[in-house]
Order: sequence, then C-alpha cells, then structure tokens
Amino acid sequence: MAYLPLRLLKCKRHTLSLRHFWCCFCCLLFLQGAPALYAQILQRDSIMADSRYRDIYFTSDRYALSPFQHPDTGLFWFPFYSPIQQPGAGGRQIGNNGQAAFSQLFTYNKQIGFHSGFRQFDQYALTRDSVLYYAGKYPYAQLKYTIGGQEEQSARIAFAQAITPNLRYFFNYRMLNSPGAFRRQRANHQNLSASVWYKTANSRYNALAYFLNNAATVQQNGGVLAEQLRLGDTINVILDELLLPRSNVVPVQLANAENRQRSNEMLLQQTYDWGTYFTQQVNDTLQVKTLFPVFRIGHAFSTGKEKNVYKDSQPPVSGFYPDFFISRSKTADSLSTQQFTNEFFVSWFGKKTAPDSAAYLRTTTMRAGFTHQLIRVNRFITQDTIPIQTITLGNNNTYTTNRDTIYRVIEHKDPLNSGTLTFLFQSNPHNRFLQYNAQAKYALFGFNLADFWVNTNVRLQISPKVGGIKGRLIASRLTPDYINEFYFSNHFRWQNNFNKINALQLWATYFNTALNLETGYANHTFTNYIVWNEAAQPQQLPDAINISQFYLQHHAAWKGLHLHTWAALQFSGTDKVQLPLLNYQNLFYWRKNLFRNALTAELGFLFYLNTAYFANAYAPATGQFYLQNTEKIDWYPVADVYGVFKVKRVRLFVKMEHVNQGLLKRKSYFTAPHYPGIDRVFRFGASWMFYD
Repeated sequence: MAYLPLRLLKCKRHTLSLRHFWCCFCCLLFLQGAPALYAQILQRDSIMADSRYRDIYFTSDRYALSPFQHPDTGLFWFPFYSPIQQPGAGGRQIGNNGQAAFSQLFTYNKQIGFHSGFRQFDQYALTRDSVLYYAGKYPYAQLKYTIGGQEEQSARIAFAQAITPNLRYFFNYRMLNSPGAFRRQRANHQNLSASVWYKTANSRYNALAYFLNNAATVQQNGGVLAEQLRLGDTINVILDELLLPRSNVVPVQLANAENRQRSNEMLLQQTYDWGTYFTQQVNDTLQVKTLFPVFRIGHAFSTGKEKNVYKDSQPPVSGFYPDFFISRSKTADSLSTQQFTNEFFVSWFGKKTAPDSAAYLRTTTMRAGFTHQLIRVNRFITQDTIPIQTITLGNNNTYTTNRDTIYRVIEHKDPLNSGTLTFLFQSNPHNRFLQYNAQAKYALFGFNLADFWVNTNVRLQISPKVGGIKGRLIASRLTPDYINEFYFSNHFRWQNNFNKINALQLWATYFNTALNLETGYANHTFTNYIVWNEAAQPQQLPDAINISQFYLQHHAAWKGLHLHTWAALQFSGTDKVQLPLLNYQNLFYWRKNLFRNALTAELGFLFYLNTAYFANAYAPATGQFYLQNTEKIDWYPVADVYGVFKVKRVRLFVKMEHVNQGLLKRKSYFTAPHYPGIDRVFRFGASWMFYD
C-alpha cells in the first residue's frame, strides 16, 4: 500500500492506460473492502495511516508560513472536477472543458502590475498563490482520475514528504485532455508545481523555492456554422436528424487554427525570524523548544516566461477574419514576455498565550515591502512594404492611394520597469466578533507610475443566532493590460494611448451562521473602463458606468437532505457590458452513512439557468470575448445528476451532465454565439489518498 503510487508512476506502460486503470481500481477496492487481507501487516498499516491525517497539512501562504490546511476528504466538491463549472461560480466555457472560459457573474479582479492580457485559460492554470508547501510529518499522496464522454480524461497526482525533519517537498501535477464533440475542439492542459521548504532546527531561518509550469494546446474551430436563422433551431435539426457523429457532419468555421500558451516561473524566498521560544510537551519524556516569530525579514527573487501563440495554417480567405496584414496563406502570431522580480519585505506578528497551553496564538499581522519588476516584451512591429503613393492626374489634381496591407515584420523587445510599495494589516483572526484587514499597493515608478490598489474587509458578528455583517471595499487606479495598448498580428492591429482605469467596488453582506445564510449587495463603478467592441478591438468608454448585483447563498438541511441555493440579480448601466439579469443554481442531495459507517453515499443533482442575454462572442485570434448584439443566448435550464461514494480513503463518483437534453422544445443550448454547450455526457471519477 505504501509504495503503490510510486510504482504506478515509474512504470511507463501504466501511466494513464484505461485498461490498467480499471485493474488498479478494482484491486484497490478489493483491498479496501476485504478485512481478512489486512491481517498482520496491512490492517495495522491502514489503522496507523488513518490516524496520521491530523499530521498531514500544508500551506499556500509563503509570507506567514502558517500550515493550517488539511487534505480535502469530503464529498461536497468532489464530483465537480471542472475548474470552470463550480457550484455558485457562474463559470462557463465555449464548448467542451478546456476551451476559453468566462463568468456570467460580473467580476473585476485586475491587480496592480504587468499582465499581457491573455486571460482566456487562466482558470485552468496553476498560479503562485496555489503553490502548496508541505509541513506534515508523514508521506502524503493523492491520485485522482476522471473519464467521460468523447474520451475526455483528467488526472491529478500529488505527493509530499518530509525528507528530513527540516526539509520537505510537495509535488502537484494535473492534466486535462478533452477532444470535444465537434471538429477542431480538442483541448489539452498540463499543469505542474513543485515546491521545497527548508527551515533550521531553531526555526529562525526559512527557505522555500518552487517551480511552476503551465502548458495549454487548444484547437480553435471558430464555432459551428448555423444553417438557419435561429441557433436553437439549428441545434434541433442537428440532434433530430443526426445519424453520424457530429464531428463528421457539422461544419465549423476554422479547419486548422490552434492556440498555444506556455508559462513557467521559478521563485526562491528566504526569511529570518526574531521571536520568543516556548516549550512544547511532545510526550511524557520529550519536550521541544519552538520559536514563535515576532519579527521577520525576507527577500524573494523570481523569474518567469510567458508565451501566447495563435496559428492557422489555412485561414479562410473571407468571412471570418477582418483583415490580412502579413500573409493570406498562413497565420503565426505570437507575443512573449520575460519577467524578473525582486521583493523585500518585513513582517511583525502579535501574540498571546494560547488557552491551556504553553504555546502562543498569532494575533495581529503587519507586513510592508518593496517590489521591483523588470519585464521584457517580445513583440512584432511593422513597416509597410509600399509607402503611401501620391499620383498626379494632371491640372495639379492629385490623390493618395490606399495603404498596401502587406507588411515587413520586425521583432522588437520592450524593456519595462516597475517599483511598487506594498502594505498589509490583519487583525486578530481568533476574535469571533470583529475581524478586519487592509491591503494597499502603490507604484512609485515605471510603466505603471502612480497606480494604486486598496482592498479592505470587515466582519462583525453580533451573535451566532442574530448573525452579522460583512463589508468589503476595493479602490484602484490601474494601467490597462498590454494587449489593450498595442497589438500587431496577421488579422488585428492597433496602437492606443488609454487612460488608467479607475474602479470603486463595494460589497455589503448580511450573514447568519445558524441559518447558513448570506445575502447582500455589490456595486461596481468605473471610469475609463475598457471593453472589446463589436469589431473585436479594445475601446475605452468615455462615460462612467455602474453595475449592481444582489446575491443570495443559502444552505438548508433536514436529516440527510441538503439544499444549496445560489442566486444573483445583475443590473448593468450600459449596453457595453452585457449580463444575464438572473443567474440561479440549486444543489440538492441526500447523504447517508451505510453499512455501519463503512460507506458514505451522496446522491444529488445540480440545476442551473440564466435569463436570456446577448452573450459576448469569442475571437480566437486574440483570445478575447467581445460585444455583439445579433445573437441572443436564450434561457435554458441544465440539470446534472450524480452519486458520490466514500470507502475509507477511496472516493468515487458517477455523474450524468445535462441529463435533461432533448426533453424540452429546444434540444440543447449555446454558451456563446456559434458555440454549443456540453451535451448529455456520463463521467466517472476516482480518488485515492495515502498517508504512509
């Protein structure tokens, strides 16, 4: 049991083979359910492993280095493996999993600093904030595998171990391979993070490092070709009269287009602490001295690369792309960046004596720092091969011809610098009634000079029965993404000088833990807001815009029955930001422990819908969602049914997505113009955890 994950990984023939997956799956189930085989060695090992769960923990906070997360062994989120279609999130993708994604709920999460502007695959990628640092005592491993219709597969492999009492590592890999139901729709994502955490015996010095890599190769078909006036009617015809796989008979707009994104990042951080030692009693005879840090200084250096490539080996001559600037026979556009970052910070931690213990509890936290960033942008600049010509007709009458659209492409590197001050303050997290925190960032110099971002949160609980209120405010003044300012490709070109985007966002929420209820109001106000207009190009709005949201979250439970509700009403003050008026989701399930608690079962369904609206169209060449007012995405309810089962450390799920397909007048639905949603599809997933 202890070495099974490693053996599977080392054997090349058994990596992701479906036949061997089922063999391993059946063997593991047999071992989990056969107590007689656990006599002597295995049974004792299993009992020890289960008791080790409390010593398996990690953290994603590299500043405070406070391990507090345990592996998730619950059933609630397990069947919702897609990072896009999570309950309550409002996320959608164009077509199958792995394709470009967006949210039907308005969000504006832009941070201070440089960003190229290609965000269509961000939700599939691992980020520096998702890197985990292991702090447990025992080896930890998790294997997760999911398979579904159209041969879709996803997998996750996580492994962590303490090499010595002071040195630990965490390895995390995941993949998604989704061919899709139509031609040229395959999406492949590979994500990897690996971290190392070292601290001295006296805990004063900490050093951590990580390597992060994301790779996405996504085919682009430009959407299906609609033969009739209404998209819904087209789907009816396709599904009613289909005798062959749709990948063979349904025409698509692009036959050879593909988008590739590659990014990697490495970081090394070192900190040194001053603080107070306290003695911890490990057992009757062993005592250890542990340092509680009060003051910390640190430095972090990171470097990373990012590249976005769009290729089309046979671009259609007309009807899809707005123009051709370089070549009519081949498209090969790219934009790459390289970043070097140095960060210096100091932290201070308040403390108080822990109740019934000689240890200390962390109270307030303050951190201040300075970050310097150097960015090199590799882009194409152009020179017209034929200059503007002046032609004389006679009698001093002249006219100027149109510019030729064939350009000479020259690679150019833009060096960009930035220096930013950062500050954080957090109140006592152990205070049950009042908690608050504030973060602020200000750019002292560079390409984003005078940018600022402020985020404050307050939580006040009157009593568990009465509930309380939560408030949040974000004020920002930020430089637009790089692609908004300048872009040159085979089909698009622009050079803008936009103003900084000003944003003021407010949230006010009432919560009641006894009723499992949250309801509130959010308001987003912008000036100089940037949208992608009907021509699929960035446009800065001259007037202020306002967006309001009312939201509700509720969880009702009675015996083994549970009902989760998420609802949001959205009002946009401009037709330049299109949103569904209502986004509604229900998750209903029954959970029960069976066979003397040997098996935990959960059976349920997820229901969601949104009202009709003019959803943004998608431009594969730039990876952006842009305005359109010709194709309205009608409201359509979607239901998924699932079952989840847990036996010891093995979890399984079976799921049928879009189970109601074909039951209504319209057979299916679209998530964006020309992009049908996911059809009825069956999925199966399994997960194993090992603590030894």
